[in-house]
Amino acid sequence: MPQQGNIQIDPTARVHPTAILEGNVTVGAFTRIGAGTVITGHVTIGHHCIIECNTVIRGGNKIGNWVHIYDLVNIEGGRPGQHLGGVASEEPDQSIIGDRCWINHGATMHGCQLADDVVVDLNACLDYNCRIGKGALICNGTALRYNTVIP
Repeated sequence: MPQQGNIQIDPTARVHPTAILEGNVTVGAFTRIGAGTVITGHVTIGHHCIIECNTVIRGGNKIGNWVHIYDLVNIEGGRPGQHLGGVASEEPDQSIIGDRCWINHGATMHGCQLADDVVVDLNACLDYNCRIGKGALICNGTALRYNTVIP
């Protein structure tokens, strides 16, 4: 497993040898990271999480406890808070995933905030700065426009 930067992995965690961790990455107790996963940037992962194979997590991300992220998911920290690209951002986006969230196969999230107990289902796409409330379900194939708020 290639590692660069300040990598902290709890001794009870299991990280597949083909996973790549770069930057400032913290992996909590009893967390499992699958084959081919890439985690880069400033990423904190809580305890008892499962991150399945071929997932990409990059940028600034805080992932809570008991979170299950299935394969082929892409999570990025979001925009840096400048007028860059096609979507302006006055403030930096924050990528925060609460406790007990479930992010299903093929989902994509850019700088989004999920409260506790949220489900993001198959191939859903959450554009920049979406904020999803406690217990919400984002259904299969849903595409949310940037700055969308779901209570």
